[in-house]
Amino acid sequence: MKKNNEATFFQRLAEQLRTINPSMWFFLGAVVVAAIGLFLLGPSSIMRGSSIESIEVGKIAETDIYAGKDTVYIDKEATQRKILAEERLVLPVFVVDEKITSLVREKAESFSSYYLQLVNEESGGQEALGLLLMSRFPDFLQPEQYTAIVRAKLNSQTFIYVNDIVESLLGKGIVSVPEGVFDRFNPNYYELVRTINNQEESEKLAESEMITLANLGSRIEEEMDARHVPESQKQYVRLLVSALLRENTFFDQDLSEKRLVAARARVEPVTRFVSRNEILVRKGELVTPELYQQITAIKSAIFVSDMGILLTGLGLLVIASFLGFLLSRIQDLSDFPSDRSSLIFLLLSMLILFYWILVVQNVIDAKDLSRGALFVPASLFAGRVSLLYGPRTGIFFCIISFFLTGAATNLNAQFMIGIL
Repeated sequence: MKKNNEATFFQRLAEQLRTINPSMWFFLGAVVVAAIGLFLLGPSSIMRGSSIESIEVGKIAETDIYAGKDTVYIDKEATQRKILAEERLVLPVFVVDEKITSLVREKAESFSSYYLQLVNEESGGQEALGLLLMSRFPDFLQPEQYTAIVRAKLNSQTFIYVNDIVESLLGKGIVSVPEGVFDRFNPNYYELVRTINNQEESEKLAESEMITLANLGSRIEEEMDARHVPESQKQYVRLLVSALLRENTFFDQDLSEKRLVAARARVEPVTRFVSRNEILVRKGELVTPELYQQITAIKSAIFVSDMGILLTGLGLLVIASFLGFLLSRIQDLSDFPSDRSSLIFLLLSMLILFYWILVVQNVIDAKDLSRGALFVPASLFAGRVSLLYGPRTGIFFCIISFFLTGAATNLNAQFMIGIL
């Protein structure tokens, strides 16, 4: 059953093809011949000389390797370096967690208040007071440290120092730094974001001034020296501040990544120009991976350019074919006769003119292409058509020649106008 269906399909197709007017076959054949010429000899011709195809990485170049065509390509390596340089200007964003900050403040106030209350009441021995303090604030200090600070009978001034230093360091932000953050972002500065009165405020700070758990001890010493804390109280201030403080500033990965993406988007690709005869690799030179990458980029740019030119040429060829179809099918548009010999003559004239233009633009490609129209006897072709088939057909011939010239010369305006 399946074979019968296939046979029926091909039979119907053959019958439909037999019904096509022979003149239409000539017309379609001319279009195909023109398309082949455009592919082989056109501006994006695969026949153009280039030694890029013969290159292999890690081998010695047997001949000079050149582009074979004026090309602008994207230097991916230079563009990547530019992107990395732009990324290194982006500041990593660290956000102060106000909840943690508030909890530390509350704990500092609660501890100082309860401690002063116990010491002032003296409702038991030092061991008992230490146990009361430890039961109220477990895991805050080492067991022996509770008794030590009770025995020291710290006054309110000591806790003023403690609260003041805690507030200062929390306000500056005790930063949790993920590993490798400054390898991707600006290594010298970071942005600190705080929420003050329900409004976010940001500040650019030097990385060298960042407070972390690693340098917290030295920062506490600096704060105590700035407040002239008495030597007799420093050990207790140091102990309590160290116990209270914790990281309250964290890396905002989402916001930082968005800034990286925005920085990458601002970077314009680095473009390079290579002339058609510029030697990329000289004969006897080793083809390094860097050279191979450059040549691959050039090859890719040439391919994309050629594809665009080829598609443009094919589009113009379709337009010219459509005009030719109107000329042959709609009698009122021209004086063109409907006999087969006239159609063949006109199609051959079109093809000869088209290939003439292709050959001329290939011969003078390295020179001034606009001069090519001087070497194409377009008026001779148009004049003969006008004499044989009337002025309206001659006008159609000139218009079709105009589009064919655009396809053959990649829309060279001077060449196209010269044909007219």
